[in-house]
Amino acid sequence: MSAALAKRQYWLHELLRGSGIYVEPPIPEPAQNPELAARLNAIRAAQANGEYTRMVGHVAPHLVLPGMEHNEASVMQEWRQSRRQLTAIMNVIFSIIGVFTAMFWATAMITDDLALRVLWSLLASLMVAVAEIWLYVRYFGRNMDEDDGRTHAEAGGVGRRRRRDGYQAIGH
Repeated sequence: MSAALAKRQYWLHELLRGSGIYVEPPIPEPAQNPELAARLNAIRAAQANGEYTRMVGHVAPHLVLPGMEHNEASVMQEWRQSRRQLTAIMNVIFSIIGVFTAMFWATAMITDDLALRVLWSLLASLMVAVAEIWLYVRYFGRNMDEDDGRTHAEAGGVGRRRRRDGYQAIGH
């Protein structure tokens, strides 16, 4: 190389003089087949209707929507569920009444004061009512998850069980 070329300094603005930005022209999209577009629209509409039916089915299964079949199995399932809930309510009421009566008679052996007997009976029946409601909320909450077709672990719970060797298995 010659000494004149080696000593010359190149500046960036001199190198970029006359340059430009090259942008490739966009590739035109191919024309869509109208038959294919109609089929895709029909599939999208069917998927949207199916998802809507699935979402609404758990909220109001007794409503008959277009495209949603109302069969006798769903009616029987609703009947069983409402019967279970009515039985649970009656069980809670009878438990509260039974505890009140038992406590009222049991306090008769301790005191003759009617107000104290009623107060102790009300406190005992209130404790039983709170316990019964808590248990039934847990029971029906777990059964609602199972009625959805999901397992307890999929519904947000963590399935745990102790194995014979002492380790704890998670999700089984």
